[in-house]
Amino acid sequence: MKLIKNLINFKYLLYFFGIKLKYSKNKKEVLSKIGKLRKQVFVERNYVEAKEVPDIWLDEYDQEAINFYASKKNNIIGIVRIIKKEAKLILPIEKYFNLLDIIPKNYVEISKLAVCAEHRGGKRLLFIGLMQQILKYCKKNNINHLVMFMPDWLFESMRKLGVNMYVLEHEALTKKEIDERHTMRKYFNKQTITPYIFKV
Repeated sequence: MKLIKNLINFKYLLYFFGIKLKYSKNKKEVLSKIGKLRKQVFVERNYVEAKEVPDIWLDEYDQEAINFYASKKNNIIGIVRIIKKEAKLILPIEKYFNLLDIIPKNYVEISKLAVCAEHRGGKRLLFIGLMQQILKYCKKNNINHLVMFMPDWLFESMRKLGVNMYVLEHEALTKKEIDERHTMRKYFNKQTITPYIFKV
């Protein structure tokens, strides 16, 4: 990740535009705002059916996840989270894919990236800023590997930032993985989604 490491600190660049980057764990007010934005973005992008997810869309991972977010005028405009692998916790990437590769110890999964419409595309400053904060957090906490499943367009964005990713080997889905994808079926059906691993 040489390029993304050497970029200007986007936290301060975004601050110039009135955008603050933060992270938190298990803060009720923050989780509520995250859940609202998550539903808004995923419905807008036709990834989920509005009627199938609650207005504050949280799941079993959010209480323990580290949630990174960007805010402007006290409104959260971009979110992404990392989930640490725990002994009894099956991560989303393990639920949605029939993985063959053994994932190294001491890793986290990046998931549920969502950025409000007016801050998507272009130079992707918000996306870069959020990713940079994740990398800093991982370095500080001795997290060595990240896993993430993503569509091709997001893979290209990551690649252009100098992130070296490798596909996690996986087999055809079983009924179990297909059933787990029910709520997110539109997300998986409308584009090619691939699981990746990369070293911090």
